[in-house]
Amino acid sequence: MAQIKVGLSGMPITDKIQYARQIVIDMTGNASFTTPAPALTSISTAAIALETAFNTAQTARQVAKSKTAIQNTADAALDVLLGQLGNYVENTSSGDAGKIASSGFGVKSPASPVGTLPAPANVVIMPSASAGTVDMKWNRVPGANCYLVERAADATAPLDWNTGVTTTKAKAAVNTMTSGGKYWFRVAAVGAAGQGAWSDAVSKIAP
Repeated sequence: MAQIKVGLSGMPITDKIQYARQIVIDMTGNASFTTPAPALTSISTAAIALETAFNTAQTARQVAKSKTAIQNTADAALDVLLGQLGNYVENTSSGDAGKIASSGFGVKSPASPVGTLPAPANVVIMPSASAGTVDMKWNRVPGANCYLVERAADATAPLDWNTGVTTTKAKAAVNTMTSGGKYWFRVAAVGAAGQGAWSDAVSKIAP
């Protein structure tokens, strides 16, 4: 037994209006459906109401976009003027917090150093295409201004650590090693409060 497929889910409103009107046309005078319920006139009226509401909403959206654009322009203009006035207040007050506060502007809190930084995590050593060079990367440490990378040739403990490179990024290339030699590497983050803890040492044979 065949079943009807109404198929309204996800249908665009304009398509739905046309769909409803086509159904009214096809069922008008159709001998198989002599007493439609609801009446076809109700379907036609509902389609007209939806079309009117859709057009009204579209017009409102266009008006809203225009008004929002005007608002954004005015917002940006005020930001520029307040920024300029803020510069004037800062320069004229010579950094006097009381004078700045008296203007109505806020006063920035003095910066405080971040505490001791944790050791960088997930240090990975990868062989480079260049002989005697490895590429390193690790997780960025929030508050770090730079990173210190140290290396040590494999030997009996304790290892003799030497500075390999200093970088502001969470990656580095360490070179001038002897190909085939085994080396150990570690990384520490440096912030406002000084150097943080060293990462766990990771070994790699230089390419």
